[in-house]
Amino acid sequence: MAAALAQPLISHELDKLAVRLLHPGECVPPNLQHGLPIHFVPPQPDWIWIAHRNYHSLAMLIAAPAQNLAFLMRICTESPRAATYSLVESSAALVILLRTALADMYARGYEGYCVDIDPATPAGRKLLEVLRAASKGSPYFVEHASMVKLGGPTNGNWQQANGEAQR
Repeated sequence: MAAALAQPLISHELDKLAVRLLHPGECVPPNLQHGLPIHFVPPQPDWIWIAHRNYHSLAMLIAAPAQNLAFLMRICTESPRAATYSLVESSAALVILLRTALADMYARGYEGYCVDIDPATPAGRKLLEVLRAASKGSPYFVEHASMVKLGGPTNGNWQQANGEAQR
């Protein structure tokens, strides 16, 4: 299921905050805490979403297709020490990034997503808050040992009834 969407993917009017897919041949943004080599050029740029404001990268999501789900592999922002924007602005960028990416995944035919989060870390707790906000408060949770497996629908209908997403 290849992405056939134009760049930028979706633009939101929040001081020119925009979300786009990584361009083919483009390196991952070096200012984000992704843990990848600085000059890493991913083989599937159509599965990497970047939230940016005025051409400055604020957040990035790296995902992968997995059957009928999208697996969210890395979600990152700038280091708090090097951040150009406030924590509130970074959180807003993450929410818009996730909502945009989930809508794109749904448009590609992926009906759900999953991600592993460690709620024992400050970053893990913050990410849980952001994912709850992005999914309008009703993602699915499965706790296993020290990790939380989080998932939910990608269609934007995040209110649940009887364990199923309403359509």
